[in-house]
Amino acid sequence: MSSENHCICIAILDESIVGYGWLQDYGPHLRTGKTVHRFHDLFVLSDYRNRGAARAIFEYIIKWSELQGATWLQWNANPNSISFYEKLGYTSLPEEEEGYPFYEINFIQKSQM
Repeated sequence: MSSENHCICIAILDESIVGYGWLQDYGPHLRTGKTVHRFHDLFVLSDYRNRGAARAIFEYIIKWSELQGATWLQWNANPNSISFYEKLGYTSLPEEEEGYPFYEINFIQKSQM
């Protein structure tokens, strides 16, 4: 947790930790030199789902990644979480790993919109 290349954020509701998100800065891409961040995990306890914790964690992950100067934020999603990302307006790209949809935010394109 002390590594500058990782971001772990937590959601607290009712004075309890109810979820977390984990992101890793992979550093500059070997060919392009542009920075890739990989979103590894998002979890919220079942009793606290649909109360905004996952959205808050995910929005924090995006903001942190953008503020750190990432070019891309990438992740593979659990098939059970596809509807969550679709509600937030994200569409999966062709899969890297079969059965686990691949998502990517390109911050350069996003800033040019």
